[in-house]
Amino acid sequence: MLQQERIKELMESLASSVEEEQIYAAQALGCLRITDEFVLSALRNTLQVSKSQPVRYEVTRTLVLFGCLDAAVVKELIRHLKKGSPTQRKDLLTALTVTLHAWAAGPESKVTAPAETGPKGSGSAFSRCQYRPPQYEMKHNQHHCSSFLSQRSVVGAQARLVGTLEQLAASQDRTDDSVLLAATCLVYLDASNPAALEALLRCLTQENMKKKMQALLMLVKHVNVVSADIIQALIDQLRHSPVYKHRADAANLLSTVGLEPIRWEGLEEEVFQLLVEKLHQEPFLVVRQTVAMTAAALQMKRRIWDIVEKQLKERSEVSRRQAVVSLGVLGLRNKNVFFTLLEMLEVDSSLAVRMQVSDVLQQCVWFLVSRSKGLTCVCVTSHCRSLGRFVPWE
Repeated sequence: MLQQERIKELMESLASSVEEEQIYAAQALGCLRITDEFVLSALRNTLQVSKSQPVRYEVTRTLVLFGCLDAAVVKELIRHLKKGSPTQRKDLLTALTVTLHAWAAGPESKVTAPAETGPKGSGSAFSRCQYRPPQYEMKHNQHHCSSFLSQRSVVGAQARLVGTLEQLAASQDRTDDSVLLAATCLVYLDASNPAALEALLRCLTQENMKKKMQALLMLVKHVNVVSADIIQALIDQLRHSPVYKHRADAANLLSTVGLEPIRWEGLEEEVFQLLVEKLHQEPFLVVRQTVAMTAAALQMKRRIWDIVEKQLKERSEVSRRQAVVSLGVLGLRNKNVFFTLLEMLEVDSSLAVRMQVSDVLQQCVWFLVSRSKGLTCVCVTSHCRSLGRFVPWE
C-alpha cells in the first residue's frame, strides 16, 4: 500500500507543471526501479510533451536504466550524449552500461538476429564482424544482442547509437571517463567492434589502475583477446594494484587466459614466480586462495608444491614460515607433509613458525577429524594450547 501511494504521488509530480517536481519524480522512479507499464507510459509521455531539457534528460536516463531503448528514447539519448555536459554524458553511459550488461548476461544475448534485418555496413550486432587484428589472437567471438536490437523499428536508431559511441570511444582525452564507458557499451553491442577494441587497449596504457582493471575485464571476459600486453597488464595488476579485489580479479583473469597463451608469449616463468610470491606475501586470504586456484588452473600447483615442501626444511626462519603460509592455501599434498608440520609444531626453533603451523593445522580441522587418530588430535591440541592458540575442534 505504501509503495502504491508513493508511486501515485510520483506520477502526479511527473505530470506537474513545476520543473523541479518533474525532475525529482523521474529520479525517484529510477531509484525505485518500478517498471510497470503505466510508469513507463507516463515517462514516455513526459519525454514526448516536455520542453524542459533538464526534465527530458532525467526521464531519458530513467528510461535507459529501465531498458526502454525504443527509437524515441535512443534519439534523445544520442542528443544528450552529443550536447550534454561531461557529467550528464557519464551518467547516461553508466545507465546504458547497466542495461546492456543485464541483457548480455541473459539468455537473449546468445541469439544473433538475422543479418538481413540490419542495414548493410552498419557495423551493428546483426552482422557478424570479421575484424581480426593480426597482432592479437581472437579466441572466439560472441555477440551480445539485446531485445531492442531485434526490432526493425529501431535498426536506424541503433546504428546511430553505435556511431555516437564510436565517436566517444575515439577520444584521446585520458581524463575523459566516457571513453571507457562508451567502449564498454560497444562491446556489449558488438564484441568485435574495432573502435571498442582500440579504446580498451588505450586504457591499458593509463596510470589509473581502476580503469585498467575495467578494461582488462572487458578484453578478457567479453572481447576474448589474448596478447602479451594484456597478460603483462594482468601481471602488473596482481603485483601492484592497491585494491585487493582487483588483485583477485587479475588472478582470475590469468586463469581465464590459460596456460597456452601465456606460454606462447614467453611469460610462463614470470607468472609462475609471481604466483609463488603471492601465496605468502599477499596480506588478504581471499586473494591467496584465488592465487592458489589460478596455480591449479594453469597446471603449476604441483611444481609449487615441490618448491614449498623443500622450503619447510631450510635453515632460514623466513623461508620456513613462508612455506607454511603457502601450504595454508595450497593444501597438504599427502600425509608426509602433514606429519612434517606436526613435527615442526613441536621442535621448530622459531615461535613465529610454530604459531603459523598452528594456524595451518586449524585450517585443516576436517582433515584431522576424518583422517587422523584421536591420539594425533590430542597431540596437536596440546601443542596449540601451549602456544596460547584457540583450537576450535576441542
